[in-house]
Formats: sequence, C-alpha cells, structure tokens
Amino acid sequence: REWLEGVMDSLSVNMAVILLVLVDMTNIAYSLIIPEEDGVPENPLQRWLSVSVISAFMLEMFLRMLAMGRRFWKSWFNVFDLFIVVVSVLVTAGRLILDSFNAISGNQSSALASFGVLRAISRVAVVLRVL
Repeated sequence: REWLEGVMDSLSVNMAVILLVLVDMTNIAYSLIIPEEDGVPENPLQRWLSVSVISAFMLEMFLRMLAMGRRFWKSWFNVFDLFIVVVSVLVTAGRLILDSFNAISGNQSSALASFGVLRAISRVAVVLRVL
C-alpha cells in the first residue's frame, strides 16, 4: 500500500494527471464553444477522448482509494473528484445510450453542456490537488 501511494504521489503520475486534465478541458471547451446540433452526436474523436479520459480518471481514483484506504475520504479534494468522476461516467454512459437510439433532444444536450462547466471546475481542483 505504501509503495502504491508513493507511485500515485510521484511526479510522473501527477504530470500524467495534469496532461489528462488539459486534454479533458480542451475537449470540454471545444464542446462548449462549438455546441452540437440537435440530433447530431459529437464527433468520434471527442467521444473517444471523453471515454478515454474518464476511464483514466476512474483508474486513478480506484488506485488512489486503494493506496490511501480510509484516508482517501478525509480529503475533500478526493471526495469531490470522485463525485465528478462518477457523475461523468453516468453522463457519458447515458449519452452513449441516447446517441445509439438517436434520441438526444435540445434540452438534454444543453443540460449535458452545462455539466461540462462542472467538469472543468473539477479539473481545476485536480490540478490544485496535484500542485
């Protein structure tokens, strides 16, 4: 456990997290600046980036929880970030399901876009935690 915690707090892992944050924030900014049209799903690269980054953050959260044990829950940064990762997974899964049925309406699209702002705030919190 101590070894894993050392790895999770290492410079290389922290730099990888910051790189993922930058990729995710760029993807979020792109989707907020250039909103999708009604019934037209995001392009495949955006979808792949979203799923990949969220998967990497899920892995990071799992390893951090494993390494820290109960201490994980004492840091509000960790709890907040876990909340955002879980909600991101649910939103992404919901979006993929809705896209597969071509059923995204304008209201759902704007709700998902506003969630992008919350994800961006979360990523700033991740960078602050890393620093």
